[in-house]
Amino acid sequence: MQKDLKNTKNEEDQSSPYIKRAYIFVEIMIILLCTLFINLILSMLVPFDTASGHIVEVVVIYYLIPTLSVILGTWIGLYIVNFIFKSSDVISSSQEIHPIKEVFSTFKVTKNNLKYQFMNTLLLLFLLFIPLDFIAYSIPGVLDFSINSLVGSNSQVFLSEETYVTFISSALIVYLCVGLKEEFFFRAVSIQRGKHHIGKYSSIFLFSIAFGLSHVAYIITSDNLLADFIPALIWGLSAFIIGLIAGVFMIKRRWLIPLIIAHWLNNVISASALWLYNQQSLTFGRISLILYLPFLIVGVVLAILFRKHIAVEYKPYKQIFKKYAEESGPNKTGLVLTDIGVGFLIFLIAIMFL
Repeated sequence: MQKDLKNTKNEEDQSSPYIKRAYIFVEIMIILLCTLFINLILSMLVPFDTASGHIVEVVVIYYLIPTLSVILGTWIGLYIVNFIFKSSDVISSSQEIHPIKEVFSTFKVTKNNLKYQFMNTLLLLFLLFIPLDFIAYSIPGVLDFSINSLVGSNSQVFLSEETYVTFISSALIVYLCVGLKEEFFFRAVSIQRGKHHIGKYSSIFLFSIAFGLSHVAYIITSDNLLADFIPALIWGLSAFIIGLIAGVFMIKRRWLIPLIIAHWLNNVISASALWLYNQQSLTFGRISLILYLPFLIVGVVLAILFRKHIAVEYKPYKQIFKKYAEESGPNKTGLVLTDIGVGFLIFLIAIMFL
């Protein structure tokens, strides 16, 4: 009898990782549906014409409303999720606080951790985001791919502004919304919720795939898919790496503000490179000297000043794939393929709803 019970438990354990991935997929879908619902309501309340191309209307329709919708949609969605799942064994015992409190507490900054959050913001920006963007843009074709994918679309009209002052004033607002929306959804919401279902590192890997694919998706607007495939893949790989490191940071620290600020400022710098290349016809060599070189020098200085802190913090990031393999158990191949598939599905639905 005990042997039969043991065999039954083993069978449940073997199937549970796939079932748990289904649960996190359902949970994210509930949140995205709530986000879509809020977006539709807010869009109907705002009497703007999306085809006008006016910068204020572009910022409100394409950035402010979607960002607010994600935040409100998440709050409502998590309330529904908790109501549905609270009396079941769907969510692991690792969840000790209400889902809404768990997610939104990542915004918290205290007097005790303010200095450390500021320090980590600098390290994330100068040692992760900026160097990766610089490396990506230095690869032939990536800068042109980014220009062709973004310039000309209604949501990116500010990239065609003639003066830098006009461009940068719009970019600061636009990319604050982008950084807030993406870091909130992919890190504070998805990874924080996913860890209760499938484990910390499995959650990081799955949603990093979705985040990376969301950047590859720019190839949809391409006129030459064959020529743009490699640049799009490089852009997606860069986003995937950022997703992994930002995911570990979220699990380890549960601080969202450093990720938002680093993402925001990096996007402004990246967009400045595109503006200089497109509007001022500067070569990437000149852009590197006047824009990226000062930031890279600051990064080297920070790496030297905080080398002890970085050495201590580096270990969890170095073990991302090892920890993911441990969480996956004996059927690693099956779960990796499942995570890629679920990540792809979440990406497809997220780009329509966010």
